[in-house]
Amino acid sequence: MQRGLMVLAEEHAVEIPALKPTGSRREEILGQHIKIIAREMREVMQHKREIGDMLRKHAQCLDLGWLMQYENCMFGEPAFLNQVQPIDLTGLKVAAVDGGLARQSLMSADFLFIRAIGVIFSFCGTDPPLVKYYPHENNNYVFSTFQTPLSGHKLDVRSSIERARLEVRLATEIVERYSPLEMMILDGSICMEPVDVLFSSNDEVMPHYRSLLEAYAKLYQVCQDHNVLLVGCVKDSRSARLCQLLAEVLPMLIKRNTKLRELTLINYKQYLQIFRDVDLFNQILYPNERTTVFRSSPTARENRFSSTLLTVKDFLSESFPIDFYAYYLKPVQYDAPMRVEFFARANKNEIAKKADLIARMLLPMSSGHEGFAAPVPQIEADMRARLDPTEMDLFINELMREIGLDLSLGFLKKRRDRRPF
Repeated sequence: MQRGLMVLAEEHAVEIPALKPTGSRREEILGQHIKIIAREMREVMQHKREIGDMLRKHAQCLDLGWLMQYENCMFGEPAFLNQVQPIDLTGLKVAAVDGGLARQSLMSADFLFIRAIGVIFSFCGTDPPLVKYYPHENNNYVFSTFQTPLSGHKLDVRSSIERARLEVRLATEIVERYSPLEMMILDGSICMEPVDVLFSSNDEVMPHYRSLLEAYAKLYQVCQDHNVLLVGCVKDSRSARLCQLLAEVLPMLIKRNTKLRELTLINYKQYLQIFRDVDLFNQILYPNERTTVFRSSPTARENRFSSTLLTVKDFLSESFPIDFYAYYLKPVQYDAPMRVEFFARANKNEIAKKADLIARMLLPMSSGHEGFAAPVPQIEADMRARLDPTEMDLFINELMREIGLDLSLGFLKKRRDRRPF
């Protein structure tokens, strides 16, 4: 072999096995997999139905009253299910607030476009209600720019905080301006829980979160001062809180009442873990019924959040000791129950009385359509507050014009939104 010459090894054919696909062909999914999934889901749903039927059958035996003697009892009244009698709304004024949000992320900044609208319904018996909008439906916009680099999750949290803060401040202003009001309805929860521990020391998020909690605390105080019922209506709740509480107390209830032993014939604990509250009580509740009231905020013994995280209670004065409660109300036959939230002092009589009054008012407002359960003022606020995402382009294009075309490269959209092909 001559020095400096490279000799190539003789090449041999190599058998490379075919790669196993990570998924399945579309035909296999349509022909086989969907049938398997459907069969498994039918079995689970059948077990869920059995549990729902048993709980409905033995509802009178689910006496929660004996638990209320304990300090950290999570229930606000003894009855598991309650009948609701609607009241005449004639002469009552009910307000609702909702917000719309649009967001656009460009190369150099993130943009947030929010609007909040309030409506005030004055009910007039058999005549259509009188409706006022506050402010004018073409007002109350906020256009914000985030030039600090935020992760997608942090941006989601920040956007939610900004929207909620605008809605809460608007609700406070309406209560102060238009009282006497009987009720103020917020779309969603009235008690924002502490953000994830990830943000406990994040200077980009926490100041805004503190500001939101302060706004909530002021709204509670203003509603209390003006004797206005503050209600949160969650149309599509994903919570499983009441199912979890039920799973915790059922073993004790079964020991106290032999009629409940029928539940032990099926693995109720396992299936209660995969129920959402709405899923379970959609099977149990009849129209014009609601569940028991339960505490929706964590107790001192629950370690759901870091001790360093603030809750809205930290911003309430000692002279204003309240807690937050919820229940599920089913106004119509062909829609799922809606989650209803409110605050009250930790007094058994006040909790049950307030829960019943709210349900009796919401029921006639939410039963106008047999297939859709939501208070009419909330529906109107939602329709007025919706934003067309294309409106964001109007603001961004005007901002680019003011900045100048020489710097417009920083306003490039994401590649997936500007492909030339």
